[in-house]
Amino acid sequence: MSARREGFTLVEMLVVTLILALTLGAVYQTLTVQEETYRTGGAVIKGQETLRTALGILESELREVSTTGSDIGGADIRVADRDSVVFRASRKVSFICDISRNEKWIVTASEGDPIARGDSLLIFVDGDSLRWQDDAWDPSIASDVAATTSTACADRFPGLSVQTVKLPVAQDLSGVRLYSPVRAFDWVTYTVQRYAPPLEWSLVRRTLRDGKTVFLLGGLAPPGEGLRFEYFDDSGNRTSVGAQVARMRIGVTVASPARVDVPPQSLTTNLYLRNN
Repeated sequence: MSARREGFTLVEMLVVTLILALTLGAVYQTLTVQEETYRTGGAVIKGQETLRTALGILESELREVSTTGSDIGGADIRVADRDSVVFRASRKVSFICDISRNEKWIVTASEGDPIARGDSLLIFVDGDSLRWQDDAWDPSIASDVAATTSTACADRFPGLSVQTVKLPVAQDLSGVRLYSPVRAFDWVTYTVQRYAPPLEWSLVRRTLRDGKTVFLLGGLAPPGEGLRFEYFDDSGNRTSVGAQVARMRIGVTVASPARVDVPPQSLTTNLYLRNN
């Protein structure tokens, strides 16, 4: 009677090892493909979100820009470059609580940042309160600004920043009423620059008055690609003169993410300026 065989032969062990290796290789390959697909899909989605956000920011600001017939003197667009734009943007809103029509000053309560000396202003003129046809925004400038102890704003605008704003001597306040709104403006630049952190090309906003640069979002392509502007007059011809701009074509491109095989994504929109 022959002895009973125990264990596996070398050939059987090699076969089992080979099958296990092939199985693990297939599993690893599947996981690698899934991870690459996840990274690629995530990069595409993030890029699309960046594009939509960037255009949303630019459109919301530039939609209010006026060139021909600007209410506060001259064109709202100061510089119309290929990769940046400098324009006059509404930045502050205040309400009039007291008026001295003879001494040319108003007491204002401000939503957010208060009016600063030298700010360009638009003051709402109601005229005849029974007619809307004579309503208008009168241009002005804050000749001087000072703190005040006036309590005229306390009941209607509690908690807001109150100040006295001196206006030019020639300012006509005859049609200005209490609680009329006042809008203040500043020159704003939108462009692409490397911002830290993060160390990547980013959409930024600079304001002329305080010189601050504000990071908005990153992940854009370098200057010349990340943000592009084209300007057209009312006849559809290209122009670089701010006062002639009636339409803008805005293009944004996001950079290809590192270690992800995704080509640069771009999005372009056409924006018609108001009052043009």
